[in-house]
Amino acid sequence: MTTDLVTLLGDTLLSGDASIKTVDALTGKSSILLYFSAHWCPPCRGFTPVLGEAYKEYKASGGNEAEVVFVSWDKDLAAFKDYFGEMPWLALPFENNNDLLQGLGKKFDVQGIPMLVALGPDGKRLFEGDGVDPRSLISQHKGGAFPMTPAHVKQLEAEQEKMAKEALKELHSIFPPLCTKSGDEVSFSELLDGWDHLVLLLGDGDASDGTYKAVEKAETIVNSSNAKGLAIVYLGWSLYNDSCNHADFKGKFYTLQQSASDMAEDFKKKIGSLCGGEVGAPHALVLARDESGCPSIVASTSGCRTISTYGSEGYPWSKERIAQLEAAKEGRIAELKEKQTNLQFLKGAGRDGLCTNDGTEVKVDSLAAGGSDAVVGLYFSAHWCPPCRGFTPVLAQLHKDLKAAGKPFEVVFLSSDKDDEAFKEYFAEMPWLAVPFAERSLKEDLSNLFEVQGIPMLVLLKPDGTLLTNNGREAVSFGVEYFPWGPDEMTRGRAEAEQKAIEKKMVAIKSEAMALDEQAAKGVPVVKRLRGEPGISFEHDVAANTLAMNNFPTLGAPEMLVKSGVLYYEIQVLEGQGIPQCGFAGIDFEPNDAYSGQGVGDCANSWGFDGVRQARWHNGSAEWPCTWTAGDVIGFAANIDIGKIAVSKNGSWNDPPNGVVFVNEKIKKGVYPAFSGSGYNLRYNLDGNKNRPFAHAPPPSDMWAGAP
Repeated sequence: MTTDLVTLLGDTLLSGDASIKTVDALTGKSSILLYFSAHWCPPCRGFTPVLGEAYKEYKASGGNEAEVVFVSWDKDLAAFKDYFGEMPWLALPFENNNDLLQGLGKKFDVQGIPMLVALGPDGKRLFEGDGVDPRSLISQHKGGAFPMTPAHVKQLEAEQEKMAKEALKELHSIFPPLCTKSGDEVSFSELLDGWDHLVLLLGDGDASDGTYKAVEKAETIVNSSNAKGLAIVYLGWSLYNDSCNHADFKGKFYTLQQSASDMAEDFKKKIGSLCGGEVGAPHALVLARDESGCPSIVASTSGCRTISTYGSEGYPWSKERIAQLEAAKEGRIAELKEKQTNLQFLKGAGRDGLCTNDGTEVKVDSLAAGGSDAVVGLYFSAHWCPPCRGFTPVLAQLHKDLKAAGKPFEVVFLSSDKDDEAFKEYFAEMPWLAVPFAERSLKEDLSNLFEVQGIPMLVLLKPDGTLLTNNGREAVSFGVEYFPWGPDEMTRGRAEAEQKAIEKKMVAIKSEAMALDEQAAKGVPVVKRLRGEPGISFEHDVAANTLAMNNFPTLGAPEMLVKSGVLYYEIQVLEGQGIPQCGFAGIDFEPNDAYSGQGVGDCANSWGFDGVRQARWHNGSAEWPCTWTAGDVIGFAANIDIGKIAVSKNGSWNDPPNGVVFVNEKIKKGVYPAFSGSGYNLRYNLDGNKNRPFAHAPPPSDMWAGAP
């Protein structure tokens, strides 16, 4: 082993409670798997036991070539210790080591967790850009995935390929009877012989998932030009949650005759081998007949992403077809780049102008003929997008003001609406021009050219096509006086905006302090900011006991900390949209004066409820199927003596999922009311005597006997 791993990981690692030198722990290892994970992350908590069993199996077989090192993204030392205590491998030290822990994530481009990164003895990645996913290998092969060296992975792939070939030969004989959309019996062999391509759609029963609609739409379009082009067989592989039902797909696709999920384990294993082993539903496996009439694999797409992304145009979604489409897209974008000069890329086939919503045409060349101070904005937006609907009136007012001032500013709308009707309805609100909705390819190519990752997005150009900024929303926020938003104006705008923000923040901080004084003078429970940016993350009306939470602050009443008995309080939902996390914070809950994105229930020292996303929160989220709407009164109760937390809706403690939800020893140390939110408004009542009478009664004593 070289010193590269020591340089990368530091001098010491943890083995249980003991420290061990990195060089001693990793010398002689052929592979080192960095395990990026955190206890607050539900997928991590699901995968860690799988990895643990695989690791133990490997070690029990005498394996010693590989080692796993936990890279924690937990939020505090206590959470790290609790989580690492479940793991049989090594870890990077957590305390005072945040720069290294986060730095490794950036170095290896960790976009989400859990994630395994396999390194060689030189500290370099063993697999990059070759489609090898160490996490999938573990899920598929368990202990057999180790030592996860390139040579071992090639061996696994060869074995998998052999298994897949054998499974393909057996499909005709092992496939259960199927039924058509109308309920008639049909065999797999009949479908394979009667259609050009057959998609085995391994589903999760979630009919609300737009993925299935995208697949169904692709099938319809393909078959509109080729009556025997594509047939789809839905196989119930797993259930996304308890409310999902494979039976919902009968009549939409071909399904198994008995039940959408009536599959023997051996059959599932063989189908899984065709998909590469590990299957995360939904998954699409595209089959065709080879020259001998046997099934062959055309494409295998996790999440049906290839079908969702490319639609019917990507049919049959083979690597060759996708490569062809990508090459064509790159060619179109290169052509658009050339036509960016003088805005020529805004012209379409047989069209050299753009129209307003009343049909008035403006020639593209006239836009390009604007003076040196003229600006043309490309506005990527859609009516279904709430931030877009919020920004469009702001942009429209600026457009109006600039026109009234005689300033040469124009906007061209590029719609991401779902259909022409929605486009027309939205465009009717706009005082500018638009690219015709039918020209979807041009809109998509312009989105790719300007790297549009989300909407609304406003790209500002000079009439000659020169890019001023991709962040036109920032320019708009500065106002009319900064037009035409050149470098000097933008620098001045940012400086003045920063100064205004400082002044606004100071006023708000002063208002926060006055609110604390006002509450103390009234003798009511004092609600204060615990987390979030001072002065700008919420609005507090002390007299009305209302909170408008903007940028996910956490507020609470720590002076109400209760260490025995039962603590009860209520909130009334004033606005049912946004993101809430309301409940209790514990004595070890850590405040801070900055935006962290961490609210009530995101750590191990708080417990929260969310009636919008239907989740309960404690060191991460879990499903909790309860919906809160405007006007609902939500009651929260903590029984400190027995370490339980319960919740009610409009006074009901017994209707599931209400009642006792959390049981935790840390509750016995003491808790107080706390709430987090973004775009969420509520009215709190922390004391039925000092605020106002409670709307409903605290929980009856016999309710506490319940278990979550």
